[in-house]
Amino acid sequence: MKRIKLYVLLLLALPILLSCAPSAPADTTAVPESGSAALPDSTAAGPADDTTGAGDSGKDSEKRVFGAEGIEFEEKSTVVAMTAGSPYARIRVLLDGRFFCVWPEKDGGKRAMKGCFSSDEGKSWTMPKVLFYGEDQTKTLANADIIQLEDGEILVAYRSNDPDIPKTAGDFYSSIRVHSSKDNGETFLPHSIVRELQEHNVKSSVGLWEPCFGYLRGKLTCFYAIGMSVYKDPKIASTDISVWDEATRTWSIAEYESNDGKNTRKNGMPIWQPLSSGGYICSVETNRYKASKGNILLPYLLYSADGVTWVDLACAYFPSSGKAVCGAPFCIELPDGRLAISFQSNEDALGTPFAEEGNSNNDKSIKVVLSEKGVAIGDLRSKNFTAPFSAFRYTLGYTQLWSGMFVHGDYLYIYCGTNEPTGRIILTKAKLPRA
Repeated sequence: MKRIKLYVLLLLALPILLSCAPSAPADTTAVPESGSAALPDSTAAGPADDTTGAGDSGKDSEKRVFGAEGIEFEEKSTVVAMTAGSPYARIRVLLDGRFFCVWPEKDGGKRAMKGCFSSDEGKSWTMPKVLFYGEDQTKTLANADIIQLEDGEILVAYRSNDPDIPKTAGDFYSSIRVHSSKDNGETFLPHSIVRELQEHNVKSSVGLWEPCFGYLRGKLTCFYAIGMSVYKDPKIASTDISVWDEATRTWSIAEYESNDGKNTRKNGMPIWQPLSSGGYICSVETNRYKASKGNILLPYLLYSADGVTWVDLACAYFPSSGKAVCGAPFCIELPDGRLAISFQSNEDALGTPFAEEGNSNNDKSIKVVLSEKGVAIGDLRSKNFTAPFSAFRYTLGYTQLWSGMFVHGDYLYIYCGTNEPTGRIILTKAKLPRA
């Protein structure tokens, strides 16, 4: 009799035990291209319509929203590469139509830039390979960006800084460096140094970070974040511009109002591009509203009609909680003239045991907002953006970081680094509405 009771108890407990077990990734695979390994599509643990995932505490789950205003991302995402963590990756479409993805990752203990390619518009990817190692292994190698020039040369920029920002006054070296490939991404060699700084007696808010390539006024240009310690009088935060001179093969600091006039707030992680209207847009993460709204880092937009004078435009999103952190924005113009801005947000984790204080990178998910149709970009205000929607499935206890976007054919692609269920770069897309 006791044995029968024990069996009954085990049968009753079995559904509970199974519900507590972590879900495994789906066993579906993309069709591999020649010479590449098939990687599984990324599917998060938990039901597709559960925004809270693990730790839901039995409350009613909200429906996931993967799009708005005609932009709806596919819920299934493709794995671009398996990685050691949630890397800061960048993807660009090359002149031959291939997608090229780069990200920093250690290789055998050495700091390296890795890369992979897709010949079928992101459905499958070649095995990752080391593109180059850091020139100085005592320095960091991070914050990659890519551009391909008209002659086919591929440039990859990255930051190479002292690994530890001084907590007390001390010295700090930083630089933005470039490697190039003239054989379509097969091999890379050192190209140039965009800028380097050796600062003395500084702490925090120092150095050079997050390069972003493009063409401004017809010239190859690199935007990058720069610490407030560099410009002390007046004290200006954080976006600077360097321009490439092909004749001398050197970079020089542009004489543009790149720091939003005399604004002294943080303008970090600049992502910029020309607009179809002829002007330029730049998204930055800012803490300029911290005193009034309590938010640490928000997605903010700068605008220039001529590429010389940059002015405040609008904050693309204000979260409802002063404890929210909405950083690392990425801005892109859609073919119909609207802007799409992605960013990493901890709002899904707020109020749960998975939320972390401050600007932690352990509790984020990728969100997107769209600008309103019919409003000229130069006239945009915060009220002219949609509510944020999810770009990927997300389970509490994991993180999604460093999103990027690009338009190719009829689709808007979005990607990010994640650790769900292990380190990887994931990609999904949305069919663009007809104009």
